Amino acid sequence: TLTFNSDRQVEWRISVLMVPADWSVFRVSFPVFDLAVDESDDYTFIVPTDRGVAYRNPLKTIPMGGVIQKKRIRHRPYPSYMTMQFLGLQRKSDLLYFAAHDPVPHLKTFYFEPNAAARVIHLHPYVDTLVQYGSDYHSFAWVTACTRGDWITAAQLYRKFALTASWTQRGPLEN
Repeated sequence: TLTFNSDRQVEWRISVLMVPADWSVFRVSFPVFDLAVDESDDYTFIVPTDRGVAYRNPLKTIPMGGVIQKKRIRHRPYPSYMTMQFLGLQRKSDLLYFAAHDPVPHLKTFYFEPNAAARVIHLHPYVDTLVQYGSDYHSFAWVTACTRGDWITAAQLYRKFALTASWTQRGPLEN
């Protein structure tokens, strides 16, 4: 299901209904994107890991091959390795925001793979679900937005959502 929220962002949701009693939804890979990117310093791929990484000219600078390929380092789990549930692609002053607006939050993995030959960055997030035989599955919202801005703008979009999530209900940290 695709809907527009009050901030004019696209919310993507998937449901799996009428799951047989002896089956369970184990992993959901949704949504999947191929982002068209030129090999240019005009593009920056934003990944909020640790203190954050911004890959300028991502088709050239996102690490590839060797031990990185072998150890699947581009698989970024949340919560743990990623500090926030979003990725961003910036071209000059334009920004594509891609985020999981998951208020629980569920364990999920953000996977991204640059393909210089095809001139795309493949995004493939997936969520490991609880094994519940015969239960329907309803996803949280995956959100995309196109706006003006940079990594700060993406973090502010995420913050607006995060302040409504269950894990922030106790209020701000004290000094």
